[in-house]
Amino acid sequence: MKDFTGFLISFIEKELDEDFIRAVSEYSKEEPKIEGMRGSDIQFYAYAKSGFDLIQKEGRLDSIHFFSGDTRDGERFLSDLPEGLTWSDDQNSVKEKMGKDPFKSQSAIAGKFPWSYDIYDRGSYQLHVEYNPDLTIRLVTARRKK
Repeated sequence: MKDFTGFLISFIEKELDEDFIRAVSEYSKEEPKIEGMRGSDIQFYAYAKSGFDLIQKEGRLDSIHFFSGDTRDGERFLSDLPEGLTWSDDQNSVKEKMGKDPFKSQSAIAGKFPWSYDIYDRGSYQLHVEYNPDLTIRLVTARRKK
């Protein structure tokens, strides 16, 4: 599969079925660890060795977390990040690559919120980019529009 990231993003808001999970597992060479949130309709499909999670809500793909390896136990997502981003990009280069300002931003607040982030509207989905203290990317989430 040439554009694995694009394949994943194309399923945002679509129902997750066995064929999709099988295709993702075959590509990543990893079976997901599946966990649900008690009392909710949210399920996590964790591909820790491959550096990403799929989050299902109400039977549909709600969001995809792409991990840098700095955010939790697990590996860095090694396929291409969405929109041509790279793990070494800083906040300014992300804004340049995105071609416009984010529609929402938050700076780190000492003692309250440790990470800065930007959210971009990408037409069919939103891209949430979270930054390390040095403003390099630590987490990228492609998610259903809220």
